[in-house]
Parts: sequence; structure tokens; C-alpha cells
Amino acid sequence: MIFTKDILSKPVYSKLDHPIGKVVDLSIAIYERCPKILGFLIEFSQIKYIDRKELIEPARNIRLMVGAKFVKLLSGKFKLTQKEEFLPVQYLHKKEILINKNIIDQTILNLKKEAIGRVNDVVIFEEDGYLKLYGISVGIVGLVSKLGLEIPIELLDKGLGKSFLESVISWKYVKEYRLQKGEIVINSINPMQTEEKISWNQIRSKKKKSKLKKPLIANLIKFIHIGRRKNGK
Repeated sequence: MIFTKDILSKPVYSKLDHPIGKVVDLSIAIYERCPKILGFLIEFSQIKYIDRKELIEPARNIRLMVGAKFVKLLSGKFKLTQKEEFLPVQYLHKKEILINKNIIDQTILNLKKEAIGRVNDVVIFEEDGYLKLYGISVGIVGLVSKLGLEIPIELLDKGLGKSFLESVISWKYVKEYRLQKGEIVINSINPMQTEEKISWNQIRSKKKKSKLKKPLIANLIKFIHIGRRKNGK
């Protein structure tokens, strides 16, 4: 599992393995319980074709939505499965939203419509060849990832004095998404009962004196499933 922030700005390569741009956002169908990533918003550094039509002059730094079936995560990098001249442009549907633009930084409400926090990041996992949205991060690790900082975990634990550094609310608990208000309503009065948590004790026993670098962030989120299996969830 990985955080969305670890995907954004990640380079995209052509079918011939040449760098052609970067990922700037991801799209999902809003009301699915475990939504697949449907498209990648890619900023092309230079492109000669748009929607299979040749341009008079190459376009630079242009953002286009590309269907997820044309973008694959191979050997740790995103790669197009089609040549640019055969690549169709995808458009957002009515019930489709962008993760970075429409989910991250949104206010989280419980069933009583009380604000309980903000979305620091979004957790994504891979299953059956598809990238899927697992949940929304509301914890400290997600916030540090969002800020792009490298802070020793021991320092966070000592300074905060909390046993949990990270909380992730599964997307299946999202009852309502209010796009215009920038609010996400969780199907619970006390979402702490629905959160999956990564404890500092688990992290400390796995790796001492670590810093919150991108590889570690990806590893930290694995503890979510480890904890769930131990608890029989």
C-alpha cells in the first residue's frame, strides 16, 4: 500500500521507456465501496498527438486524462501501454472525482455532522492488476508525508506522547461526499471505532531509528493489514 502523495509527481514513461511527463492526479468513481483508479491526470512535458490527432506543433506542459488501462505500474514506475499517437483522451464522468483535487484536505464529518478532522492523504493498494482506493489518512504520518518532511519517528512519538501515529478510515465507511462544500461524511458517530491504526510499538520492533522517507511510508501502511489480521478483522 502507498500514499497518494508518493504517486503524485512520479514520472511517466512512454511505451518505448522514454520519460514523457508526470502524474498530477488520479480519478475514481465516487460512490464505490472500494473504487478503482479509473484515470491518471498526466502532465506531458511534450506531446505531438492529442486524442489520436496530430498537432501542428508539439504541445508542452499540457495536462491530459489517460485511462488507467493505458497506464501500468511496472518495476516501480508508471508506463504507458500505448504509443502517444494511439492514446485516447479520457474525460471525467458525472460521478467521477480527482483524489488530490477533491479528496485531500477535505473536512471529515461524523454522522452528527461534527467536524472531526481533515484528510491528510489517501491510501491506495494494488489488487488483481488494478490500483484501488483503500481509505483516507487522518493521522500524523499522513500529515508528515503531505508536507514532504523527514522527521524521525522517535521524535514524533516522544513529542506527541501518543501510542498511535497513524489512523486510516476505510473508504467503505464514507456515507456522503459533498463536493461543493468540500466535506466527507463518515457513517459513524465515533469514527475511532472504524479506524485502522499503526502503533508505534509495531514500527519500533520492525525498524529502529527510522525516518519518514517515502520507502518507509509505503512500509508503514502495511501494518494496517497486519493489525487487522491479528485482530481477526
